Amino acid sequence: MMRSTSKTLIAVAVAATITATTSFAADTALKTEKDKVSYMVGMDLGKNLTRIKDEIDVKIMEQALEASLKGEKMAMTDEEQNKVKQDFMQKLQAKQVAEEKVAADKNKTEGEAYLAKNKAKAGVKTTASGLQY
Repeated sequence: MMRSTSKTLIAVAVAATITATTSFAADTALKTEKDKVSYMVGMDLGKNLTRIKDEIDVKIMEQALEASLKGEKMAMTDEEQNKVKQDFMQKLQAKQVAEEKVAADKNKTEGEAYLAKNKAKAGVKTTASGLQY
């Protein structure tokens, strides 16, 4: 999960830069290999960032990417970056666990309703353990 989130965060940075720098239409001619590779990287990163798109500010991400690529002083230390990354990953994991619990509860409720309805059908036998056949 940590490696995936790191890739996602890098992807956010690159995608934001590409988006902010130039807005390409679907029919834009990508003339050079560098144009094509750049666009391909942006597409790939954009796809990987879909999951966290509402969690990021593209302008701030663009600033960090540009500063990093230029070797400028960053607004965050490596330690602060690691702390933010760790906290963010925990937030994403907690959100995923909550979503899975909601889905599990829904499945359980629907399963119990199905079994209750199915039990009343003609010819359905129910064992002491609750198995229906």
